[in-house]
Amino acid sequence: MERMEDLQVKDLINKDATTWDATMIRGIFCDIGADRILRIPLPRVNCHDRLLWTETMNGYYSVKTRYRLAVQHIRPSLAMEESMMRRQIWRMHIPPKYRESLWRACNGIFPSRDSLLQRGMVVLENCVSCTERETILHALLFCRNASQCWETYGHVLEGDGLPEILKSLLHGPQSIFEEACSIMWHISKARNFWNWEQKRLPPTVVVNNSMRETYKIGRELWLNLDKMIGKAYW
Repeated sequence: MERMEDLQVKDLINKDATTWDATMIRGIFCDIGADRILRIPLPRVNCHDRLLWTETMNGYYSVKTRYRLAVQHIRPSLAMEESMMRRQIWRMHIPPKYRESLWRACNGIFPSRDSLLQRGMVVLENCVSCTERETILHALLFCRNASQCWETYGHVLEGDGLPEILKSLLHGPQSIFEEACSIMWHISKARNFWNWEQKRLPPTVVVNNSMRETYKIGRELWLNLDKMIGKAYW
């Protein structure tokens, strides 16, 4: 008999490759462990083994699922917070286009160059505005153009990742949260404008457009609310 440390799963299977070697298994493992092993079904047809990644539906390995698995093991509370934040986005009182953009960013499907590369698309990995790798956080927060927009806005964002930043914003004034969501969307819009039109919008223009739209949305909300109150009195 081989040494215990040299045994493989195939050594616990009979030569017909369709049944477990119950005698060997019960001689090695405790009763509970042996019962669990013997309940594992074996294929009726002899076939070659292949590696499967259980965290994806198709069995293929992906960096995205590996990252989520690592976060769950290393920082389970953070993984739970990220999951709750992704669900909470759809309940936020902000325009639908802001919600969709934030949801895409928090779920890793915002079309940054890094995300496109991970999906097999042939694109350059560097940001269009600088030489750094364009991740989602880089595109929305840390790129030279994006950071200049946040400096122009004048509010310091706190947190290491987008879910943490949104959580810190939610604990502050509602107006700051709405303005920050608007700026992120307009930064993304300016990035697309540069990508497709090769025209760069100055940070002051991006922030002014964002503030103007936020004011317009707030004004329309108050007007609609005023109409509803008026109808209620009539």
